[in-house]
Amino acid sequence: MADNLSITVKQAEAKTVTVTYDSGNTDVSSGTFTFTLRTTGDTSDLFTVADASFDKTNGASGIVTFPLSATNTNQTPGFYTGEIKVVLTASNIDKSDDIKFTIEKATT
Repeated sequence: MADNLSITVKQAEAKTVTVTYDSGNTDVSSGTFTFTLRTTGDTSDLFTVADASFDKTNGASGIVTFPLSATNTNQTPGFYTGEIKVVLTASNIDKSDDIKFTIEKATT
């Protein structure tokens, strides 16, 4: 799955996240992706980034990117848990380990 991933953003910061799978040894260009963020310990999603937002241009090399909008990251500063799910085939569904997601207070 996704190689060690943690994400840190400022509150209300738009950012593009790059993810590498299996050290670039897995072609994920035909996968269907979702990213979800939750308050740590909660079961309700704060937001989801759907497959249509993922850029798989470098998917053959195991690399995808996805955007986080300023609206996505406009959450209370603190620690959250993210997860990426990729469906490569009906029988090959992979979920990342918990992704450490930190939102820091914006200074301006």
